[in-house]
Amino acid sequence: MNGLASSYHEAGRRDEALKLFEQTLELRKTKFGWGDPEAPQTMQGLTELMLSYQNAGRRDEAKKLGMKLLEPGLEIMKAKRGPDHPETLGMMDAIANLYHAAGRRDEAFKLREQTLELRKAKLGPDHPDTLKSMDGLVDAYVKAKRHHDAETLLKKLSISTMTNKPQQLALLRTRGNIHARLGHWKEASTDFSKVIELQPTNHYDYHALAPLLVQNGDLDAYRQHSVRALASFRGTDDPTIAERMAKACLIWPSAGVDLSAAGELAETAVTVGKKHAYLPYFEFTKGLAEYRQGHFVEAMDWMGKVLAKSKASFLGVEANLVMGMSQFRLGQLDTARASLDKAEEIEQTQLPKMESGDLGSSWIDWIVAHALLKEARELIKKQ
Repeated sequence: MNGLASSYHEAGRRDEALKLFEQTLELRKTKFGWGDPEAPQTMQGLTELMLSYQNAGRRDEAKKLGMKLLEPGLEIMKAKRGPDHPETLGMMDAIANLYHAAGRRDEAFKLREQTLELRKAKLGPDHPDTLKSMDGLVDAYVKAKRHHDAETLLKKLSISTMTNKPQQLALLRTRGNIHARLGHWKEASTDFSKVIELQPTNHYDYHALAPLLVQNGDLDAYRQHSVRALASFRGTDDPTIAERMAKACLIWPSAGVDLSAAGELAETAVTVGKKHAYLPYFEFTKGLAEYRQGHFVEAMDWMGKVLAKSKASFLGVEANLVMGMSQFRLGQLDTARASLDKAEEIEQTQLPKMESGDLGSSWIDWIVAHALLKEARELIKKQ
């Protein structure tokens, strides 16, 4: 029956397939029982039927069926296998996912937290299954905007015992991002520095660390980091990597890097990325590179392109600031002040505030925008 149901499903005869899957599950429940680890046939039937419901767009029925059978099955599994057996913990993960999908978040969090503690006690804090459990709980916290809970959980990671294993690096990178969006700059900087030490080939970590060093006022470290980033990724032909590494080196004036090399990366971004969704960002960084090299007319041209496409949020602030500084350098004082005023207006009305407690996932641009704002105010307002 199961084979015939699968054939119906593959042939697009979903109603007939669902009917057979339902009959198969009932027969398996009668013959094998439910939740017996020695008879996994019923669980297999449940999985097949749930997938069929989902593929047919009947997601609510899939969730209800899963919870109806998995909850009592978990108690049987605990009794027969033990509360910390891998199969028991796997079933707890499955139920937590169903709870979350059904909007029963408190129950989902409680079950995920229990699963993590059981795995930690059974396997140790650095076991891959424990780290996977931690990652799932952190992801759930972040999606629920419980960033402080995620940060508290991730503080349990020991940076001194970190290795270059992908799961550990991913969690450390996540912790760095959460520290940063909460405004804990030094902690974030420490995490991203450690990730680069253990895996010096991922461009994102350089992209994240550069603004953190600027925000911390550690400009000597920023200059050294910029030189290293430029040397590590100078030959890339990936427009996103090229733009991010160029921008990382151009956040603060006098970064001590080869500005022409940074300009080459910016040029790569706008040339290779002409049809890329991030083209306005590439164009901004190209204009910033021109400004840092003293090409003020060219910088204004690029900022004009950016502002024609995006006048709001982070890019609007950044582009107006570079436009204003370029205008000032060319003696256009009134228009420079107007551009600064526009940037300040957007910053005040549209960018997240530090006192909000969460700067959001775009915290990198938040730092860059405020670094440029400080520079522009010192340049333009002192006149």
